Amino acid sequence: MKAFSLSQRWSQGAYRVVRAFVGLLSFLAVLLVVTFVFLRLYGVPDPLLREVIRRANNAGIPVDVGSITLTLRGWRADNVCYYSKHPDDLEPIFKSDSVFFARKAPVEEEDSQGLKFDVEAVGLSINPSVVWGVRVPAESKSRQVERVRVSLGFFSDRIVLSDGEMLWLGSQFNVDGVILKSQEGKAPPVQKQATVLPVIITSEQFQRLESRLKMLDLGAGATVDINFSVDAGDYAASRV
Repeated sequence: MKAFSLSQRWSQGAYRVVRAFVGLLSFLAVLLVVTFVFLRLYGVPDPLLREVIRRANNAGIPVDVGSITLTLRGWRADNVCYYSKHPDDLEPIFKSDSVFFARKAPVEEEDSQGLKFDVEAVGLSINPSVVWGVRVPAESKSRQVERVRVSLGFFSDRIVLSDGEMLWLGSQFNVDGVILKSQEGKAPPVQKQATVLPVIITSEQFQRLESRLKMLDLGAGATVDINFSVDAGDYAASRV
């Protein structure tokens, strides 16, 4: 009887533990579903999003985002604006209706040392900065980019762009490249431009250039492959 009583109590204890464990898993599953539905319908709470944007701005990243919601593809950010740091640029130099981004799982040992994201932007518009030296008419189609897709890798010493695709003016641009970060002590800091650079191409000159390009018949459009390397510590060593 004593052995039977111990066995029965052990069984009852094990049953309580299993039941509590199953209950915890059920609670976590329900919480995960509720969180997914909330982020899917309402997105990241606005106070939290504003705080993240504030910290990004304080870190020197002049970006603004209208909302961020969770999708089956990852995350979607709407009304994304990236501003220039130049005081004469009042409008965002890049603006996108929606930006989709998702964390990419590392496939190589080197990838595990950084962060990789797949990014896609639709409805992208460009407002050239005054420091670019090009004035593009507001009504020009050159300001509009139909679609941009790229894989971004962020590592301690570089930023890698791979499998980049951009559909612009009916042509496809394939972009791959790397941006090497400036190493401390490698080169003197770049002096910021204090005044506006002189305009290289005026709005009228750009319109005449567009008119001449319209005379070219590219049929289904052109395919342009671009490969670049930018060394932030030595711009003279950069190449395209």
